[in-house]
Amino acid sequence: MKKLWILLIITGVLVMFKPINSIIKDSIGNIIYRGNVVTGIVATDNGDKSYDVFISESEKAYPHIFTLSANPILAVGDKVRILYKNGCKELPIILPPSIPTIGILAFTYCRNSSFGNNVAIYDLDSNLIANVEYSSSNYGTDFNGVAVDMNGNIYVAGRWSNKLLKLDKDGNKLIEVSSNQCVQVAIAPDGFVWTWGANSVWDYVFTKWNPDTLAKEDEFLSSGNSFYFGMAFDDSGYLYAGNNDDNYVEKWDVITHSRIAYMEPSAVSATWTCLAVIGNTLYATDWTESTYRRGDIFTCPTDLSSDFVPHNLSEITGYDMANGITTDGNYLYVLVGSNSTTDVIIYKYTTNFSLIWSVIVPKPSYESLSISVYPF
Repeated sequence: MKKLWILLIITGVLVMFKPINSIIKDSIGNIIYRGNVVTGIVATDNGDKSYDVFISESEKAYPHIFTLSANPILAVGDKVRILYKNGCKELPIILPPSIPTIGILAFTYCRNSSFGNNVAIYDLDSNLIANVEYSSSNYGTDFNGVAVDMNGNIYVAGRWSNKLLKLDKDGNKLIEVSSNQCVQVAIAPDGFVWTWGANSVWDYVFTKWNPDTLAKEDEFLSSGNSFYFGMAFDDSGYLYAGNNDDNYVEKWDVITHSRIAYMEPSAVSATWTCLAVIGNTLYATDWTESTYRRGDIFTCPTDLSSDFVPHNLSEITGYDMANGITTDGNYLYVLVGSNSTTDVIIYKYTTNFSLIWSVIVPKPSYESLSISVYPF
């Protein structure tokens, strides 16, 4: 009997520490339920640590739901999470308030040719923080790359405006500098900002920028006149880049300015729009190749010793584009959909592609091109 009680206690602890936010999703205008957890609104404080709660937008409040908080401080109108004990809807319990994952997730999209671009910013629990507009008259209509640094600053590559922008975590512009046809941007482990684009004489280059001032620190030529999209760094400071013209994925040493490895995937006409690295695995999305499904995620080792492997994720079946992928070092965030799909969605996955949450995001007039995240 003693062993049974110990097992029950351990099981209870595991349940309590399970990340409840990982099975909840609030999307635009609706609530989606995962597992045995839903959300509700407090209707009445009964004064005995129980509350009447409107569950799943019901018209009648469910009475006398108790909370697992030792000292609950809830007010009428507060949003709460409801756990159905053992999956039984007759046994609801109010869970303690969640602590949001600290960090931000940003992606860029084009609204339309008249109004230009937006930078949409979310926290890591899928809640919208800001959606900032930039006019086409000043910034063109095609923001491309985006990156987030350890302080929550956001860097945006303005391809047609020939500008590199630094924004704060609420999307307010801090610095703007000229950078010819700035297509992609990534943050190195030492905090410096790297872009791919053209220099003053229109040679295609990788460029290093001071993150505080956006003063140019270094630049070196990429491969010939090849056009690049996806960029990402690993923890050792090696840069990975998607060479669109040669269909290569390349590994660069930015200190010696040398390409140290490359891999030519069997997908013969791919555009590797976004790259991300966790440990020894390189993750990629592609928007042109029909040999694989474009709505998918691909992986290969960071030494580029073998071809990309598609993962055929069921959640994004039917979507014609998975344009963006990024990581906070523990999880993957994938931007899926375009102006031609029903919805544009961000999916959060574990590294073995278990879905944690998804959120419907604003739909562009053109493809949503890039996504980036940083926990801080």
